[in-house]
Formats: sequence, structure tokens, C-alpha cells
Amino acid sequence: MLMKLPTISMLLNRFSRQAFKRSILAMASMTLLFVSQCAYPKAPVTIEREDPRLYGYQLGDVITESAYIGLASGYHFDQQSLPKNGKRAGWFMVRASHYSEQALADGSAIGKLTIDFQLINSPSNIRSLTIPPISLKFKGPQNLVDTLPSLTIDAAPLDTGEVRTGLPDAQPPRPAKLIATGETQALLENLLFLAGMIGIWLIISLLVQRFSKRKSKPFASAHRDIRRLSRLLISIESAQALAQPVHRAFDQTAGYRLFREGVPVFCEQLHTPEALRAMTDAFFETSQRLFFKEETEEAATELLSNFPKQVRDLVRAWKKFEAKRRP
Repeated sequence: MLMKLPTISMLLNRFSRQAFKRSILAMASMTLLFVSQCAYPKAPVTIEREDPRLYGYQLGDVITESAYIGLASGYHFDQQSLPKNGKRAGWFMVRASHYSEQALADGSAIGKLTIDFQLINSPSNIRSLTIPPISLKFKGPQNLVDTLPSLTIDAAPLDTGEVRTGLPDAQPPRPAKLIATGETQALLENLLFLAGMIGIWLIISLLVQRFSKRKSKPFASAHRDIRRLSRLLISIESAQALAQPVHRAFDQTAGYRLFREGVPVFCEQLHTPEALRAMTDAFFETSQRLFFKEETEEAATELLSNFPKQVRDLVRAWKKFEAKRRP
């Protein structure tokens, strides 16, 4: 029994699958690179303050202001920039300040800054008092200076036990601190755009792959060849030229040189319909007459008149069959 060799269509299909897998890996690596570049744009230093209670203070009360500081790799907080103990803005005194830091695996760090202010004067009426901003210094590849913003609180005079009248109306609540969403929104827009581009690329790749597979199948190629040759069928030689693309398609499909004696086994292996088997056998019989028998002039004329239609019908039928057949 002849060993079945890989056909050209099988090799093309294998190459297309490997190329498609390689392109998938390439797109995945590009996606990871894109996300790593734009997903988390980090500044060298970030400061996020935790606001204390902003109302209800009286003489002697302590306001603890704290902030979390994010430090990129290579940057450190300058302990010398901690505020010194002493008066601030006439109303407050710095009683204590502390900074602690924890290193992370990637070389960056997270620090916590804590500053205790004490209210040292008593206002005559309820009023708003502002703790001034604090300048913080950081050492690293570039020495940086950042600022802990000012903080405004409400302070009241000491309660003497007397009933007070004529107090001002309650003020509306201060607006909530908004969360910065610009970077997150830009990231989502970039990811959506990238996902759309990947989806379009996948659809185009699948369509191109499917179209190239169809065009590269043996009988699809034979169909293009016979459309050019069937118009020139005026002799036995031109009929032989018309039969050659069809024989080539049968050889590529079988994986070996196919003759009429092997047609029943070939059709049985492919589970072809009975009508297609009869058309195939009739073609091989006619081809034997063309290549190996001398025909009379009358028989040759009849053969040449019927052969183009026979070939066209056969190739169209096999083209439909191989389009439905899985490789």
C-alpha cells in the first residue's frame, strides 16, 4: 500500500496555523508591553494626606495631621525637613513629628508622616483657623521638594457655662474631596482602543486565513486553471493540457500519483458521494483515451465536444466537496 505523503494544501494549512499562533504571541507581548508602559504611570514622589476631624476644637486640643508618602526606587525622605517643635501661625504649636518608612520588593517605599499640632489660643467666636503648608524634601537621583497642603479647622472659644445667644447660622458642609480619575479614565480609554484594534486584527486574520485556505485547495486551483484552458480546446493536445490540472489536483488530494485503478480506494477513503465517484471514474476513463489510445476522427470530435463540460462539472463538484471536507 502506498504511503500517503503530505499534500501542498496540508503544508500550507500547517504553515498558516503556525504563523497564526506566532502572531497571537506577538500581539500578546505587545499588549503586555503597552499595559506596563501606560497602566501605572508613577511619579517619583506622591503624597496622600489623611484629613483629621475639621471641627469642634478648643484651646489645648491636639490636631494630628498624617500623610502617606509613596517613594519611587532610589528616593528617600529627608528627615531634616520634619517641622521643628514650636509655634505656627500664632494659633498652633508643633508638639511632635514622626516619619517611618517601609521598603517594597521593587525598590520603592511607602512612608507615613505624622505631625501633632496643639491649639494654643482661644478665639472669641467660632472661627476657621488654617495650619500653614509644610515643605518636605526628598533625596534621590534628583533632589525634590513637595508640599503638604494647608489644613483649615473650625475652633470655638472655651465654654464658660453661660447660655450664648446670637450664634451665627450653621454653615453648609464643605464639599467632599474629589478623587482624581483622569489617569484611570485615560488608561481605560487606551485599553478599550487596544482591545478594539486586537479584535479587528483577529477578525481580519481569520478572514484572510480562511480565504487563503480556500484558494490554496487543489480543486480550487484547478478550477482557475481550466477556466483559461477550456476556451482553447481544439485538438487532442489542448484536451490533454485541460486534463493535466485536474490530475494534479487529484494527486495533491491523495498525496500520491492517482490512476484509474486506485480511484475506488481513493473515493472510499474520502467517503465521496456515489454520483461524484461515477463522475471521477468517467473522467479517468476519458483521460486514458486521450493519453494512451488513438481515436478515429469521428470519435475524437465527439470526445473533444463533450470533454470541456465533463471537466468543468467534475471540478466544480470536487471543489464543493473539498470546501465542506475538513483537512
